[in-house]
Amino acid sequence: MSYCVMDIGGTFIKYADMDVDGKILSQDKIKTPLTSFDEFWSVMDRLIKKEHEGIAVSFPGPVDAQRGIVIEGGSLRYMKQFAFVEEMQKRYGIPCSLENDARCAALAEVWQGNLKDIAIGMVVVFGTGIGSSLTINGEVFKGAHNFSGEISCLITKDIDTLGWGASFHHDAGVPFLLKKVKDAKQLKEDIDGKALFTMLENQDENAWRIFKEYCGELAKQFYNMQCMFDPQRICIGGGISLQPLFISELKKAMDEFWARIPVNVPKPEIMPCKFHNDSNLLGSLYNF
Repeated sequence: MSYCVMDIGGTFIKYADMDVDGKILSQDKIKTPLTSFDEFWSVMDRLIKKEHEGIAVSFPGPVDAQRGIVIEGGSLRYMKQFAFVEEMQKRYGIPCSLENDARCAALAEVWQGNLKDIAIGMVVVFGTGIGSSLTINGEVFKGAHNFSGEISCLITKDIDTLGWGASFHHDAGVPFLLKKVKDAKQLKEDIDGKALFTMLENQDENAWRIFKEYCGELAKQFYNMQCMFDPQRICIGGGISLQPLFISELKKAMDEFWARIPVNVPKPEIMPCKFHNDSNLLGSLYNF
């Protein structure tokens, strides 16, 4: 008995066959179809097999999990107000579940990870954008309109000047960090996260300057989240959570920012998600 578990991201769909206990039997990834439903269903037809017991989906944007509806498609703009679960079950004839990606990561950490037995916790997931989820006594807080945790939508700069470029999405999404480094170094080819951390290990001045600015902006917004929610622990998810240098520099940036605050604001613990880049998969299965 296995389940088709998907973590739909803004760049890739990570997918796995998993058993009921969360063991990954096989996994891979495929480019996310960003242009149309036809392209999306073509990918789904390749991933979902008749022998699957069900389909568990983590989605990169606000969803109404109870009704199985995508509220905003995020990078998949064609999915706004889409009855996702109903359509999946109609096409493939097996049960389907749906939840927001950061909430899936939080569910994984509450179930078997670093938020187990933590009264007030948060998960912040880095990818194409940035998402978060607040957990209270082991339950994910969703808000009155299922929009809690959509920190990509925070406005951190002058919206009249920058439009949507004033959102936290454009400060915190990993692709924006990589593009800033690429532009600063006047590189012709795009770089990936591995290339960035190689530059940092080699003490590249431009890479370090931009990386420190990035961590500093994160520290400022983590401070704001601490003032609003007062979590005991914040777990970092996404591929970047595999980099110890990122965790250590984020902690350092937070120490430096907190030192500038004249009020005694408690500082949360920072640690990577136990399941790193697989947190969304595990939490999606738990949500099934």
